[in-house]
Order: sequence, then structure tokens, then C-alpha cells
Amino acid sequence: MLVTKLLRRCCLFILLPMLIAFASLVFIDQVSYSGTLTFQRPLNPITIKRDHLGIPTIEGQDFKDVNYGLGFAHAQDRLWSVFFKKLLFSGRLSEAFGKSTLSIDK
Repeated sequence: MLVTKLLRRCCLFILLPMLIAFASLVFIDQVSYSGTLTFQRPLNPITIKRDHLGIPTIEGQDFKDVNYGLGFAHAQDRLWSVFFKKLLFSGRLSEAFGKSTLSIDK
């Protein structure tokens, strides 16, 4: 009986978080976004370019513009993180990613 409780706790606190972390890395790798976004701040334009890994390169005319672009890029990444975790923990990944995530949802 003690061994059974120990195995359950091991699975719950060690294996489950490892499985979730692995699944997150796999899906983030598949869904990383790339492209260019240009928007106009009150004075100067700011350009955020993302490479194939989703790493941003921010271009602006002065330090304030680049900081504004950095905040914008952080907000994009944070929004994605919140959205992904919401789907993961509610068992609804298949709504966004299709049949390949059905086993994780179950």
C-alpha cells in the first residue's frame, strides 16, 4: 500500500510535469511564428522581424522606439503563452492543433 502511494505521487509530481513540458516544447516548435510586423508609433515607425524560430529583431530610430517594440514583442509572446496554457490545462489543445493532440487532451 505504501509502495502504491509512492508510485502515484512519483507519477503525479515528476512524470506528469515532464510530459507537459515535453509536449509544450514539441508544439511550440511546430507553431513558432515568423514574419515582419511594422507599425507606426506617434513619431517613428517600428519594425519587428521574427526569424524561423520566432526570435524577434526590433528596429527603430531611437532608444524609446526600440523599447516600445520590445514591450510589444513581449506582449505577443506572453499572449501566446497564456493562450497555449489555457488550452493545455483545460484539455482543449485539439481545438487549435487538430487530431495530433487528442491523446494529450484525453
